[in-house]
Amino acid sequence: MKHTWLIGLRSLVAGSVRWLVCLLVGILVLAALPLARNAPPPPAAAQGETLEVEWVGSYDTPGVAFKVQVVGSLAYVVDWDGGLRIIDVSDPTAPTEVGFFATTSWVEGVQVVGNLAYVAAGGRGLRIVDVSNPAAPVEVGSFEPTGYAKGVQVVGSFAYVAASTEGLRIIDVGTPATPIEVGFFDTPNEAHDVQVVGGLAYVANYREGLRIIDVNNPAAPTEVGFFDTLGDAHDVEVVGSLAYVADWGEGLRIINVSNPAAPFEVGSFDVPGTTLAVQVTGNLAYFTNVGGLRIINVSNPAAPVEVGSFDTPGSAYGVQVVGNLVYVADGNNGGLQILRVREDATPISTPTATLTPTPQLTPHPHPRPATHPHPHPATH
Repeated sequence: MKHTWLIGLRSLVAGSVRWLVCLLVGILVLAALPLARNAPPPPAAAQGETLEVEWVGSYDTPGVAFKVQVVGSLAYVVDWDGGLRIIDVSDPTAPTEVGFFATTSWVEGVQVVGNLAYVAAGGRGLRIVDVSNPAAPVEVGSFEPTGYAKGVQVVGSFAYVAASTEGLRIIDVGTPATPIEVGFFDTPNEAHDVQVVGGLAYVANYREGLRIIDVNNPAAPTEVGFFDTLGDAHDVEVVGSLAYVADWGEGLRIINVSNPAAPFEVGSFDVPGTTLAVQVTGNLAYFTNVGGLRIINVSNPAAPVEVGSFDTPGSAYGVQVVGNLVYVADGNNGGLQILRVREDATPISTPTATLTPTPQLTPHPHPRPATHPHPHPATH
């Protein structure tokens, strides 16, 4: 009898404990729901709505911050004459440099894949840098093609290099220590940037607009189509069937490339000044120009609408968006600028600073008229 009573008591206690655990779990879940509801969503604006842009933090690089790629908690900034700078952005309000790789030429492009940074290093071609230890990056390989390396994208074991007057160069980087060129396509003007999607290389080819090159056979790339933009194509991003082109003095051009042999423009958004880079996330196109960051709603490509902007202290050259943070490579007065985009922001006060005017840079060998200078040195 006593034994039976003890068994019953134990069962009652065990049941009570299980009930208490379930109750506590339920309370925790309910408490977490408001936090989940209050988490900031990725920025998205319906047509006609506006977004707030606030300053979060910055890091003043020693050179001219030209392009930026963010991987995890690190921002890789190509700093023109300042080489490759590696900046810890785990706390975006207080970014700090953790390492750098010096180059002997201007650098204008970078892509980080795994532990390797592929750097478009101007007249020194493609440099391959091991960044597994960000505090001590080290070069593991290089290839110096003719021309001036301005942009790079790595797909699989190939690096596609926009090499200015020497067109598109295709380099096998399967063995990083000994990269070799396997093919090239001599574009008609200056290849400034390249993006490869589905066996096609989309090249922002400056005065000759957008060139579309079939690279399925890297040894024999062939052009399948082109579209001569109104301005000078400097940067390109392809999303789905649309190519977004930063078109120098003619703003943002939106080109339908669903038929690569016959691309056509479907919309555009013009702003004063020089448009230098573009990234598209969802229905928003973020692009940079000498006036800073502009955010355009492109949900209707035929009628893009500006929904936000931020006047950075320098000349905004490059941009990358990660979540609701925007990283801007902001020239020699701005370094790396970190901004936040949201619908209901409370602006953070930007610290006051004395800024010197951005110097006029020596024109390119193919100079524009005096009213439209090219920002690259005369040595390439």
